[in-house]
Amino acid sequence: MTAPHAESAAPCRQRELLLALGTVSPPEHRVRRVAQRNSWMQWPNVGVRGAAASVCAVFIVRSGGAAPRGLGTQLARERAAYGDMLLVDSIAWNESRVRGPTLSLSWWLDYASRELTHAPFVGKIDDDAYL
Repeated sequence: MTAPHAESAAPCRQRELLLALGTVSPPEHRVRRVAQRNSWMQWPNVGVRGAAASVCAVFIVRSGGAAPRGLGTQLARERAAYGDMLLVDSIAWNESRVRGPTLSLSWWLDYASRELTHAPFVGKIDDDAYL
């Protein structure tokens, strides 16, 4: 599995991180990502870069293959605006409902085991979950 885009590799670098939480989200589910950002991700202990945040929540979004131009542009803008997305170009953007989430979870756990060793806990949720 390959590493995420360089621009999206910065999340979850807090020193006092308790939980790194990956949310598996297909590229077309922007509304669900916005709903999470506007609800539980507003809590003061949740953030991707804040020193006080003990929970780092990121979205795992598959972006590989020949995605439609509008979708690729949308994902790039969303990543730039929020900084909480890891775009996975080694998984096709239109992977099936069975394989897509499974491959995304596998990628997240591999990434977390290599890049987030300072997080004592690593978790995964879906983009339709509320914490």
